[in-house]
Amino acid sequence: MAPVFTQQKIEKKQPKQKGIPQEVVDSYKPYIEELQKEHEGVLKFGSDDVKIAVGRKALLEASVQLKKWIKISKVRGVDNQLKFVLITKKDYDEAQAKSAARGEKIRKARQKK
Repeated sequence: MAPVFTQQKIEKKQPKQKGIPQEVVDSYKPYIEELQKEHEGVLKFGSDDVKIAVGRKALLEASVQLKKWIKISKVRGVDNQLKFVLITKKDYDEAQAKSAARGEKIRKARQKK
């Protein structure tokens, strides 16, 4: 008796979503648009809100899309707050270059281990 031949379509794995969903980024845009020069915005995250790391990334992505450059930092001594201020494009680019260099240094140190 001959074997029975069948075929089935290969299911492609859905790629994991990288980055922050656009609707989350859009929800952070009003905060940046309302921020006035020489003021700092503060976001307080509740326990049921998005995580502070996601909030930071969404805030940064929203600022890039709006072409309003910001500097983000945690409020010292508080775990669930971020503060942000408007900065110039030049300052933003310098901060990004510094961050990239620091990340590269860390990656090289990990590779040596």
